[in-house]
Amino acid sequence: MRPISFALAIVAATVLGVSAGEDQPVKPVRLPIRRIARRNLPNDDARYHRNRFQPIHYDTLLENADGTTTSSPSPDTDDDQKEQNASVHIVPLLNDLELYELAVNVEIGTPAQEFLLLFDTGSADTWIPSNKCLKADGCLSGSQFDSSKSSSFHETKYPLNITYGTGNAEGNYFVDTLKVGELELDKQVLAMVDTNEGPIAQQPTAEEGGDQYILDGIFGAGYPGGTIMYQRFNQSYYPFPQALYLANKIPEPLFSVFIGESEQSEWCGEIMFGDVNKEKMNGDLIYTDVVTYKHKATGLSVHERWNVFLQGFQLRNVNFKFSKAGTPFTIDTGSNFMYLPKHLATQLAKTIAPDVQLVDNQFIVDCKYMEDNEEIKMVFPESGAQGTSVYIALPISRLVARREEDGQCMLFFVPSEHYILGNMLLRNFVTVFDFGQHRIGFAPAIETDKDTTTSNKSDEDSKDEQQ
Repeated sequence: MRPISFALAIVAATVLGVSAGEDQPVKPVRLPIRRIARRNLPNDDARYHRNRFQPIHYDTLLENADGTTTSSPSPDTDDDQKEQNASVHIVPLLNDLELYELAVNVEIGTPAQEFLLLFDTGSADTWIPSNKCLKADGCLSGSQFDSSKSSSFHETKYPLNITYGTGNAEGNYFVDTLKVGELELDKQVLAMVDTNEGPIAQQPTAEEGGDQYILDGIFGAGYPGGTIMYQRFNQSYYPFPQALYLANKIPEPLFSVFIGESEQSEWCGEIMFGDVNKEKMNGDLIYTDVVTYKHKATGLSVHERWNVFLQGFQLRNVNFKFSKAGTPFTIDTGSNFMYLPKHLATQLAKTIAPDVQLVDNQFIVDCKYMEDNEEIKMVFPESGAQGTSVYIALPISRLVARREEDGQCMLFFVPSEHYILGNMLLRNFVTVFDFGQHRIGFAPAIETDKDTTTSNKSDEDSKDEQQ
């Protein structure tokens, strides 16, 4: 264990622009996504109906377009190139047909120690279990990081304490080599936890209907301003995607996610670092800007999370609107469902299915809606435009699924005090996380037998229902 001047790894990440070096052009990288099964859970299993992997943030205010600041909305207050000869690395993702947990394999240290981590755009820190964290401490997989066996390990003075909606994880930051697919960074800031009472500690085992794979930790793909180090110590670093670009490992300052639905393989989709795989798209990209926040302690405007303003929904000639500016929602690969304000979720569910029932915080509907191809649209402010909106759309059938344990059908959105768009929505789109232009893009994903998704400019010819 060797100390290191942390200034080598810590950067003014929330202030500096992201610009790469002058080396030879590089290629994008594809990383496959692995599928983690989460079936046979109890009907009332709350682990899958809250913001499990969303860390709680402190000391920031939502920054409005006019420069004023407001607190983030609480429940029911919604009035409120580089050259093209660069190459691609694609990393596979793991998912489940019913509940999507997207996992990536990583290697940490020298020699490499392997871990399976949740790929999470809802958080920014990447953490793994330390060799102190046993199953009794919440580290269920048995995989542990032994820092004494890594010749490239460097300790830091910064503790990690992440508070989730369902517990917390505590440990320390360190610096070491991180390899993901073909991509490697030799001085990446990471964390190892000694105790974990958060969502990773709440995974169902194979005996409980879970998967043979148990997640070891979390791979944070958020902004520097969303790291716990910045939130608590006003110090920050570049998470893996941004660090890749700064090290000239990828050609463009972005990554994109495609979630597939293969029943034949656990490898179901991909993350592309540095580009967008247009072969996975079935339409054009639309973009909306990432929300900025003002940090109370520093007064700096920061991009803290992959949050965008959602202006409302359109369904059956009715507009379900927030305020004109919209309400911030997190685009979160670490969450399964869509989490909507209670009153909006209820009204939307009743519009889809007038006889809907709310049972254990799930909307239960007639299974006939699994065949309903009427479109529901989600409206966002267009990136860089003033007063122009864009939308993404998908059929109602893509928001309904039959539960295996009792045969009842449920909607993929639930009422919540946290506003999140998770994987049961994102599986219908190729999603682009552009940290160079601070925007998120959506394009319809290539069709399977039941896919019919679209993206386009928002139309305003439907009847309004002001929320």
